[in-house]
Amino acid sequence: MKLFLYRLENVNLATWSPTEVTVLADGNALLKAMKSDQQSLQKRVFLSSPPPVSNLTAMKRGSLSFDINEFRFRGEADGWSLALLPLQFSHCWKPVDPSGASHLVRANYFMTGLIFKGTVDARYKFEFGPLNSQCRKLDASMMN
Repeated sequence: MKLFLYRLENVNLATWSPTEVTVLADGNALLKAMKSDQQSLQKRVFLSSPPPVSNLTAMKRGSLSFDINEFRFRGEADGWSLALLPLQFSHCWKPVDPSGASHLVRANYFMTGLIFKGTVDARYKFEFGPLNSQCRKLDASMMN
């Protein structure tokens, strides 16, 4: 059996914090813009609706960990920042502690953007099931 090991440079491990925002409501236009501007995806984020804050700053540090049906993000920034998480966006992600310290947005068509200010330690749980399926229906309706 042969074993191949690859090193990938500049992968997003919840360390990308784009500060340039492009808003495109049309999904096809958004995908086309992303495809033509692949080199800037570390500094530019494509959103389908305007972010709740303006003037994003790059975060100082960010880390992401996982548990069963849950993720935890810890980050630090000097101002409002967007952490581009390597997770599929869903309305089923619900904050474990709904203090309002962070906010999720759909970024780069299908990824999760986490907007926060200062220092954050946020946990989100994936809440989906037979009695809670509306979130996935809402996700499907956004894929235009």
